[in-house]
Amino acid sequence: MSTELPIEWTPQQSLGGDHFGKVYALDAIRIVRLIPPDKLDDQVRRQLLDRAAQLGSLHLPHVATPMAWGRYPDETVYCVERRLAKNLSVTIPKLAGLDVGDATRWIMQLLDGLVALHGSKIVHGDVRPENIFLDAGANGKQCAWLADTAIGHLWWWTKGKLISPDAADYHPPEFAAGPGQPTPQTDLYMLGIAACEMYLGKKAVDKARKAAPAGGISWKAIRPALKAVKVPSGVRVLLGRLLKSDPDKRPQDAGAARKAHDRRDKTVKGVLPVAVAAALVIGVLGGATVWYRGQTATVSGELARRNQELTNTKGELTDAKDKLKETEEALEKAEAAQQKAERHRDVAAAERNKAEQELAPAKRTIADALDILQGGPSDDTAQQRIEQAL
Repeated sequence: MSTELPIEWTPQQSLGGDHFGKVYALDAIRIVRLIPPDKLDDQVRRQLLDRAAQLGSLHLPHVATPMAWGRYPDETVYCVERRLAKNLSVTIPKLAGLDVGDATRWIMQLLDGLVALHGSKIVHGDVRPENIFLDAGANGKQCAWLADTAIGHLWWWTKGKLISPDAADYHPPEFAAGPGQPTPQTDLYMLGIAACEMYLGKKAVDKARKAAPAGGISWKAIRPALKAVKVPSGVRVLLGRLLKSDPDKRPQDAGAARKAHDRRDKTVKGVLPVAVAAALVIGVLGGATVWYRGQTATVSGELARRNQELTNTKGELTDAKDKLKETEEALEKAEAAQQKAERHRDVAAAERNKAEQELAPAKRTIADALDILQGGPSDDTAQQRIEQAL
């Protein structure tokens, strides 16, 4: 639908609203958001409608596609499928997380959605549970979808005037001084926090936020909790990369993050040993970190790719180092047990020697008695020893 034409609609039911405006049921399959004219100036309205038109032409996986958009008559409106009417923020328990298997599947689907967005040079800008929805997939299992991609930049476009009250809880540390322009690394950090909430519940993540006074959350505080609920090691490594406090140390975009995750899975399964991967990457690596700004120059892309491969390999080597440390600790415990056994053996030997020394006089006395009984010598010394023994 052209962004210049009004959308013909009749609201059937109010579904509430937020600081952006009201949400209504348009019919049985569509919902529509209405943003009052005083919320947006002409420039921001054009940006929003252009973004809606771009998304409407793409139909990306795990990204909610606007079905219509425009003005009616002065309000800015756009609508999406009604099946996406319940967001994840009302699904995640506050004190505990979701099923680990379900959460892992949804997190990877959301990452795939970001892969498609970043591959189309689109940054979502507001990845948090309120903008994540679940819907039944073709196989009967629920699938995760990213929604509100068209308005994810509103807080940036309006210089912070239109921003969700809890949005700052998901912003990366580089936004601690105030909201900046969203980048692919912004999306990845916000997905990392949302993923932690899916696994652990909101309360645990709030605690990790307090442990990171510079903004974001503390990976040191959150990592043991993820391990305790048996989040797969590969996903823990992925989240560790997404939640780097330095944006330059995060993957360049969702595609790089997904590629690194898939490569690690293959490595763990024995397809490519870590040592070989490290040798290949380090042998060809050159250049410095290139921050992603939407540039497509061949040289910049190559440098970014090689630098990312080194970062991925370092993460894999860190995992190998952790496993080596665990093995060394096990060996130390085994050595300690062996030393303890040797000490027990030495004590037993000493006790045996002592007993033999104490029995020696009795043995001599018995020998003398046998000599006498058998008609052997019976000198006075033997007689005296026998009397002493008795």
